[in-house]
Amino acid sequence: MTPFVRWIFRQAKRADNNDRDDIVADFCCDARRDPNFPRTATITAIRKYMERYPYYAREAFEEARVEYRDHNRARARRDDR
Repeated sequence: MTPFVRWIFRQAKRADNNDRDDIVADFCCDARRDPNFPRTATITAIRKYMERYPYYAREAFEEARVEYRDHNRARARRDDR
């Protein structure tokens, strides 16, 4: 499982615990339930996989990707201190 997919599944768990209720959480829960979701793929390959879904699912994926990127940048800044 890639770091991005692990992050997706953690967000889905937060949604299960009512700690998160937004479009990214919905996407993460859907991805976790989808047995065909590419768990070991790159973000580019996941984007390709998402082409089969409606635009709002792709938008949710892109929001998740940006949130993940921002999360990693913030963590890197903390580590640089």
